[in-house]
Amino acid sequence: MLGNVADEEMILNQFGNIVLACWNSLLERYDNIELDKFVVMPNHVHGIIKIIDHVGAIHELPYKRQTPTRKIKDAGC
Repeated sequence: MLGNVADEEMILNQFGNIVLACWNSLLERYDNIELDKFVVMPNHVHGIIKIIDHVGAIHELPYKRQTPTRKIKDAGC
């Protein structure tokens, strides 16, 4: 789906490259996050995103419920 493993290395296909490009563009689109570890697997992705805002903790920002339901083609990256 996102690529294949060859000689213990992940080789991304066109969809894997889209996922990688989206991951790399997150910092340009959101100023309240830090990116940590990230890996593309053949059929899924692992990534750690640190949210650096104090959402609701000390009344600085209201909590906004956002559900990531967009498909890759609609993600705008």
